[in-house]
Amino acid sequence: GNGNGTGRGSRFRVMFKIAWWRKLGISLGSRDAPTWYRGAELLLSVVAITSFSTTAFCPVLANLLFLPSIEKLVVGIFFADFCFKFWAHRLNPKWIMHWSNTSELMSWIPIIDLLVFKSCTGLGTSHTGAFVVLFRMFRLLRFARTYTDTFTLGIRISLVFLTLLAVVTNTASLLWLVEKDLNPEINIPLDTFFFSLCLLTSEGPLFPLVTTKGKLVSMGAILVGLTAIVPQLADAFIAVSNTRSKAVQNDRERAFWAGLIRQVDKLEIKNLIPEDKATKLRQLAIDRDPPLEILWEANKEQNETNQSHKMNVFVDNRIALELAQQKLLASEDESEDDLDEKAPEETESEKSGKSQSAKAESTPGDPGSHPRQRNPLQRDN
Repeated sequence: GNGNGTGRGSRFRVMFKIAWWRKLGISLGSRDAPTWYRGAELLLSVVAITSFSTTAFCPVLANLLFLPSIEKLVVGIFFADFCFKFWAHRLNPKWIMHWSNTSELMSWIPIIDLLVFKSCTGLGTSHTGAFVVLFRMFRLLRFARTYTDTFTLGIRISLVFLTLLAVVTNTASLLWLVEKDLNPEINIPLDTFFFSLCLLTSEGPLFPLVTTKGKLVSMGAILVGLTAIVPQLADAFIAVSNTRSKAVQNDRERAFWAGLIRQVDKLEIKNLIPEDKATKLRQLAIDRDPPLEILWEANKEQNETNQSHKMNVFVDNRIALELAQQKLLASEDESEDDLDEKAPEETESEKSGKSQSAKAESTPGDPGSHPRQRNPLQRDN
C-alpha cells in the first residue's frame, strides 16, 4: 500500500471480502478454492497435456485452426491465473521460488517462442513439436500439495495415474516425431508407448535412441517423472497414512463419547444424576461427534426396551413368588389339620392304657405283683 490504505494490497483485501469474489474460486494460495474450481483447473491441465499428443500422432489435425486456438486459450488461462496470484502476493519473489508455484510457471512456457530451446533441440515451440510441452505436466504438481483438503484420497490416487499417463503419452508423442524416420526399432506408435512406459518404470530403454533430440526427450521424461510423479506418490501415501490414523483417532474418540453417553444413561435411569446435567453431558458428546446423536437415539430405544423387559420379568417373577408363597401356606395348613385329627386318638389310647394299668395295680391275689402281707393273728415262731 501507499500508507493511506488505498494500495494494491488494501484493494485486494477489500475485494477478497466480497462474497461473489470468493465464489469465483480466486484466493491467495488456492487454499480456500472450491472443489469445482480445482476440478476445472485439472480439466484444463489435461486438455493442455493431451492436445499435443493428439496432433503428434495425427498430423492432419495439426492443420486445423481450432486446435492451436484451444491450446493458446488454455495456456492463456494458466498465464492469467499465475499473474493474478503473483500480484496478490505483492510480487514477492519468494512466492515464485516455491516448487509448486514454479511448476505453474512452467505450464505456460510453450506459448513463448524460446529461441534457446529451438536452437538447441531443433524443435519449435508450436503445438506440433514443442519439447517444452513436457514442462506442462508440472502443472499437475499443484494438485499434490499436502495442505489441499478439497480432494479426497481417491482423487489423489487417480491423479498419480493421470500424471503417469500424461508423461508416457507426451514422451511417446515426442519420440514418434523425432525417431520414426531414423530409428529402425520404431515402426508404429505403440513402440514409442512401450518404450516410454519401460523408461519410466525403472526397466530402462529397450533400444538405443539414434538422435540427439530423442535422447533429450528421454532425459526430459525422466526428470519430469521424478519431479511430478514421486511427490504425488508421497502425497498419496501420506494421505493414506493420515486417513488411517484419523480413522483410528475418530474411532477412539467416538468410543469414548459413546461410553460417556451410555454411562450417563445408566446413571439417569438409576436416578443418580439430575436430568438437566445428563442432558448437558449428552449434548456435549453430540457436539463433539454429531453421528453419536443417532447412536444415542438407538441406545435410548434399547434402554427403554430393556427397561420394559426388566419390568415384565420383575412382574413375572413377582407373580411366581406370590404363587409359590400361596402354595407353601396351603401345604402348611394341610399339615396342621392332619396333626389336629391324629392328636385325640392318641389321647384316648393313652387314657385306656393308663386305666388298665391302674386296674391291674388295684386287683388282689397277685403274688407276683404285690408283696406278702403279715397276719397279725399269727404268732412268731
